[in-house]
Amino acid sequence: MGKKPYFIVFLSIIFIVLYLYFLVISLISLDKTIATKFLTVLLILINGFFIMHTLEYLYYYLIASSKYEQSVAYYFSRYFPFTTTVFIACYNEPVDVLENTIFSIKQMCKRGNGSPYILDDSTDKKTIEDIKDLALRYRIGYIHRDNRRGYKAGALNDALKITDSKYFAVFDADQEPLQEFLTELIPIMEDNDDLSIIQVPQKYVNNNTPVAKGANDIQEVFYNFITEGKSLENSMFSCGSNVIYRTETIKSIGGFNEKNVTEDLATSIKLHESGYHSIYYNRPLAYGEAPQTLNSYFIQQSRWSQGSIGIFFQVIKLLFRRKKLTLRQKTGYFVSTSWYFVGVVNMLMLVFPLLFIFFNIVSIITPENYIFIFAFYIIFNFFAFSSSVYSVEKSIIPVMRNMSLTFISSPIFIKSAVFALIGKKTSFKVTPKEDSSRIPLKGVWAQLLIFFITGIGFIYSVYRYLISGTLEYLLNGIFMLYFFSLSSTLFYYNR
Repeated sequence: MGKKPYFIVFLSIIFIVLYLYFLVISLISLDKTIATKFLTVLLILINGFFIMHTLEYLYYYLIASSKYEQSVAYYFSRYFPFTTTVFIACYNEPVDVLENTIFSIKQMCKRGNGSPYILDDSTDKKTIEDIKDLALRYRIGYIHRDNRRGYKAGALNDALKITDSKYFAVFDADQEPLQEFLTELIPIMEDNDDLSIIQVPQKYVNNNTPVAKGANDIQEVFYNFITEGKSLENSMFSCGSNVIYRTETIKSIGGFNEKNVTEDLATSIKLHESGYHSIYYNRPLAYGEAPQTLNSYFIQQSRWSQGSIGIFFQVIKLLFRRKKLTLRQKTGYFVSTSWYFVGVVNMLMLVFPLLFIFFNIVSIITPENYIFIFAFYIIFNFFAFSSSVYSVEKSIIPVMRNMSLTFISSPIFIKSAVFALIGKKTSFKVTPKEDSSRIPLKGVWAQLLIFFITGIGFIYSVYRYLISGTLEYLLNGIFMLYFFSLSSTLFYYNR
C-alpha cells in the first residue's frame, strides 16, 4: 500500500483536533443565555455523529487498504464435492426477473453440486402459479407459505427444517450468481469450523437511470471499504443475499431472527455473540438490479433503515453486556446501526443556520469559529470521503451522487427513526423491479419543503448581509446554499 491512505487519515485527524478545539473554546467563552449554550452543545453532539462515522470509515479504509488482500489470497482454487442447499427468496416478484436468477443458479448448482429451492411467499395467485411452473420447468424445489410468519426469516427457518446439508446459500430473486460461487466459497468454509457466514458483494448490473447510478455509488463505497475493514475484525454481518451460511451455526442460535425486517443483521449479531466468525469475500460472484426510480429506492431504504434503527437499541444493550463480542465488534455494530440517524442529524444541522437567519438565535457565532464548523461539516467530510472513493473510481462524481441521494432520503430515515422509537411496525414491501413512474409531488412534500426553505433561507441571508454587512449572515447563507444544492437534486432523481 502507498502512503496516500495514511496521508488522508493524518490530515483527517488534524482537522478533527482543530475542529474540537474551536468548538470547546466557543462553548467555554460563549457568554450568552442557557438556550444559546444548549444549542451549542447540541451542535457539538450533532457534529460528533459525523466525527464518529467519518473516523470509522477512515479506519476501515486504512486497514482494508493495507491488510485485506493478504487475508484472502490463500482461499483460491480448492473444491469439496458435496451438496449445498441454495434458497431463492421471493415475494410477488416479476417472473421474468426470477427466471433469470433461476437460470444462473442452475448453472452454479451444476458446477458446484447445489440443490436449489424457491422459497415463495407470494400472495398474488397468478404469480404463485407462474412461479410453480418455473420450478417444474427448471426442476427445482418449490416451497410456498400462506402465513408469511417472520417474512424472509420465517421462510428460511421453515425451509431449514427440511435440509440437512452442511451449508446453504441465499439469494434474492433478482441476484444472479456466477457459476463459481459455490466452488470458490465452500473451500473457505471448510478451512474454518467456526466460520458461519461468507458475504460477497452485491453488484448492480444496471446503471441506466440517475437513481440506479446513485444506488451503485452507495453500494460501491460500502462493499469496497467498510466491509473489507469489518471482515478483518470479525464484525462483517450478513447482507441477506449473495451469502453462504454454515447450517449448524444458524440452527444452534435458534434460526434466523424473525422479529426484525433486516433479519440478516439481527442474526449476525447473535452469531457473533455465540463466538462464530464471518468474513467478507470481495470478489464479484453475483450480480443484481439496482432500484430504477426514486420510488423503488425509497421503498428499499425505508425497509433497510427501519430494520437497522430497530436493531440499534438492541446494540446499545450489547455495549454493556460481558459477552463474547469484542469491543470493536460492539462499536462496529453501534456505528453501523446508527447510520440511518443521519436523516435526523441532517435536519438538525439545517435548523441552526435557519434559526440565525430568520430569528437571530445563535449558537457559535464568531466568524473565526464558525468557519471551522463549516470546514468540518462540508469541506472535511467531502475531502475524506472523496479521497478514498477517488482512489478507486478516479472521479468525484460518485461522491456527489452518494451525498445528494442520501440527503434527499433524509425524510425517509427520519420516519424510520420515529417508527422505531414508538415501536410501530410497517408491512413488508419488496423493492419494485419494473417501476418506471415518478413520485407525485405530494409524495415528496418533505423534500420539496426542504428545497423551498433552503432556497428562501439563502436569498434572505444574502439580503440581510447586504443591508447589515454582518459576515455571519453570509456564512449561514453558504450553509443554506449547500443544503439547497443537495435538495435540488430531487428533480434530477425523480424523473
